[in-house]
Amino acid sequence: MPDTAISAVVDERKKKGSTSLFDFCASPDEVTEQLKREGQLVITNDDRPIAVIIDVDDLTLEDTLNDLRRLKAQRIMKLAQTSAAKNGSSKMTLDEINAEIGAMRAERRVRENPR
Repeated sequence: MPDTAISAVVDERKKKGSTSLFDFCASPDEVTEQLKREGQLVITNDDRPIAVIIDVDDLTLEDTLNDLRRLKAQRIMKLAQTSAAKNGSSKMTLDEINAEIGAMRAERRVRENPR
């Protein structure tokens, strides 16, 4: 069974306050206190991060969720830009882009309406 742990992130180079997932489930009050002290917890599985828990309250929940959505969208855009730069599509002209869009739309119409 993989070793799953909850780690409080102090900075990008150092982790402290690890607790097993079992302890997280068995002692949620202790983990809640740890979250209040640290402000954020990283859930890891086999020492790989899989999720982040962030301290919020009734007043900050919606703003925090909006911030997270915006950051996620920015990260996705950056990945798309990096991918486009690597595969050369960032150098396409507007006419080439429009031709590609037109070809994909025509292909989709054929798939959706086979005769």
